Amino acid sequence: MAEWMTGDAKASYSGEFTSSKAEEKKFQARNLIEESERQRRLIENDRNRRQADLDRITKRQKTYEGTVLDALNPNTIVERVDSLLKMFGQEVPPWEERGEFDSHFNPQERDALRHYIGTQAISSKFGPSMAGLIGKLNEYPYNPNDNQEAVDIANNRKAIEDFKSGNMLNPNWMKMTKYADAPIAASTLDSLLQHLIIPPPGGDYGPDTTY
Repeated sequence: MAEWMTGDAKASYSGEFTSSKAEEKKFQARNLIEESERQRRLIENDRNRRQADLDRITKRQKTYEGTVLDALNPNTIVERVDSLLKMFGQEVPPWEERGEFDSHFNPQERDALRHYIGTQAISSKFGPSMAGLIGKLNEYPYNPNDNQEAVDIANNRKAIEDFKSGNMLNPNWMKMTKYADAPIAASTLDSLLQHLIIPPPGGDYGPDTTY
């Protein structure tokens, strides 16, 4: 403090200095409180988001409860899925006198859908870990040179990954079997097929893919 200041000036300056320091401390304290509150809100929002994600996934995981697939064991779940997929298509016109049914999905497409949907239905009933184990046992012993097995495993894996992320196929697709002869009925499954790997011709199905 300058020596030339009078006593009153010195006292005034000292008071202002002390007041400035006090205001600075108050300002710092307010900043700490505000930062602490901001961090608390961020943590709370993150917790709420995680809980919402968990609730969403849990809700989606139970979507097959109460459906025709819910009361079945893993093997019959897959068989029932395949039989439902066979319902999509159109009857051959009667004037051809063959009484045949023109399936919307060929065997390779049905295989991809069957593995994906069946794995998700099994995940819904028994959990994704059990579904993954069942899928591996179904392909045992695994032959790395078998393209069919590789495709099946890939579609099973995608089904489980989608299931865990909450991206589960809505089971309402099963209700479309009532209108399976309508051209638009299988559009949901057609869209799903775009994201699956279709088994190659031949292999388990032979060269004919029309039945």
